[in-house]
Amino acid sequence: MDKIIVPGKLDDEILEGIFLIFVNSPKDVDLELPLEIDYRGFGILPKLLLVVFTWVRNKRGKLIIPIEVNDQVSISEFAQNYFGYVVLLTVWKNCDIENYSGESLKKAFRQYTSRFHDKIDFLKGLPHDAILIPNFDHYSRSQGWSHWFYTLGHDFFDVPSSLNNTIYRVFECLSTNLKSKIINSNSGIIEDLQSILWELMRNTHEHATKDYLNQVNLSPNTRGVYFRIQRSSKRNFIKAAKSHRGLVSYYENALEDGDNFMLEVSVFDSGPGLVKRFLGAKWEDKLNIREDIDTIKQCLIKGQTSVITSKGLSKGFGLDHVLKLLSKKQGFLKIRTGRASLYRDLIQSPYIETLDISKVILNDWVNSSNSSYVNMNNTEGTMITMAYPINEIK
Repeated sequence: MDKIIVPGKLDDEILEGIFLIFVNSPKDVDLELPLEIDYRGFGILPKLLLVVFTWVRNKRGKLIIPIEVNDQVSISEFAQNYFGYVVLLTVWKNCDIENYSGESLKKAFRQYTSRFHDKIDFLKGLPHDAILIPNFDHYSRSQGWSHWFYTLGHDFFDVPSSLNNTIYRVFECLSTNLKSKIINSNSGIIEDLQSILWELMRNTHEHATKDYLNQVNLSPNTRGVYFRIQRSSKRNFIKAAKSHRGLVSYYENALEDGDNFMLEVSVFDSGPGLVKRFLGAKWEDKLNIREDIDTIKQCLIKGQTSVITSKGLSKGFGLDHVLKLLSKKQGFLKIRTGRASLYRDLIQSPYIETLDISKVILNDWVNSSNSSYVNMNNTEGTMITMAYPINEIK
């Protein structure tokens, strides 16, 4: 059987190349993952998850991990890091997980995935520079939905303030000193992040669990949020941007000389994607990239919706409010969904409330144009990644 190999050293360009390989590969193709990933850049880990989501949704094959079945150290390390854990629980019910020798690894992984589940459940014993909280819709609600976003009755939190403890514990886990500075600051960081996270995670709850016709529960289906604190010099942030015009310009304007704190927040899902979900039955594969971009812009307008509940209530995407809050902090937004890869620098293009999609600014990730867009290779799901500067806490 054919095999797609994901290298251990990753950047945005390499990941986009893997989406191209998917297009040219047969239906029956294995996916080989590295034991460890080495990356620098913006939104790389959640984008790697989109690679896995795209494979599991469109291909048939085995997941191959180069590890010996008796190598308990390597097995433990893979299952107890965010990437390995989310991948294993996403594909567990849908495909075999084997090593080079064709030996099944599921039994070896099981005890360690349970341990890591508990660590996320209590937000203890995790890395101090990043937190990832996943939800798995293909398991029972009690097993798959995180209590950091859902009540004991498995309802999504009804107001942003319900996330107060979640945000507090995330920062407590990321860094005790950093947490105390944020909690004691007067900048409104906690309140803004509560609202941003509530809007985006509610969006995945309402729009990313079923197919684009809102009829069939997707399985497997994974959603979640990833927090990452980066502390570095302005020069190193710009270097990590790898000459990307939009990011370099943003870092030049947003960062100060000396050390900077930047919070990277990604909300990701393996759902139908923004365009399909918004258009529903009106979606057609023959739509051009300009039509896709206009649809994504519609998602960014206040009150726009694709879902009507059983009670007749509209369920909007809530992305207008996210842009408004992110603009207040002069942040940066990246969207990767379907055939589109886009960004918006909220310093260069601050939020304005509008119902006119021609006034909604989105730049193409490849050429930085806000009028000409590159038709990317299709990905399942959606990744929304934000750079959120928190320099004022120093």
